[in-house]
Amino acid sequence: MSRPIFIREAPTEEHQATLSGTDLVYSEIERRAFYGLKPGSQGELGKALGISKQAVNQWTLVPAKYVLSVCEVLDLDPERIRPDVFSRDPEKRKAAAKAK
Repeated sequence: MSRPIFIREAPTEEHQATLSGTDLVYSEIERRAFYGLKPGSQGELGKALGISKQAVNQWTLVPAKYVLSVCEVLDLDPERIRPDVFSRDPEKRKAAAKAK
């Protein structure tokens, strides 16, 4: 997923409903930036988590140790970010783990 610096419209709820993992995290950051909410950048998310924006930028998969913090900061469901770790359904966990 490209990470544009300037966005012309906020990602829609319909679009975000199709996303998971880091795509969902980056989309939510873009949405927040559009509306002037914090955190509205990877740097601000990194600061909230106590890590660098470069560390956040390198995520292809949100590290399990940060998922709950990211969810708290961005008001997201951990199951949508890391279904391989946080899914309530064991079959979904297995399928997500295989898809990695």
